[in-house]
Amino acid sequence: MVPKNTMFFDLFAEDTTNLVEQAKVFHQMFQLSDPEQIAACIRQIRDFEHKGDEITHQIFMELSDNFITPFDREDIHSLIKSIDNVADNMHGAASRMRLYQVEKITKSIRKLTEINLDPIKIGA
Repeated sequence: MVPKNTMFFDLFAEDTTNLVEQAKVFHQMFQLSDPEQIAACIRQIRDFEHKGDEITHQIFMELSDNFITPFDREDIHSLIKSIDNVADNMHGAASRMRLYQVEKITKSIRKLTEINLDPIKIGA
């Protein structure tokens, strides 16, 4: 009993694409030194996070409206919550970088942001 409607998979794809784009901007932010450019990246990260929240909400609405789902409801909930948490944490880290006026970006920090983009780590 697999639903013919691919809406869940389309929303998963949209959410993960949004998250990867957010991770790219997050990584890019740590390559910059101009405060104006950094502020622009933080705004973009916030916008990606808000878009992710909208997609998450849409998926939860679809879960409540559909009896048949492509896999277990709890697993869908867990997957979407995990994606949302990653987006929230990136947004939080970017905001705190600005709040605490962190100016020295070390190689270790840059390496940590690269992990988000490593296709081996993200299952590509």
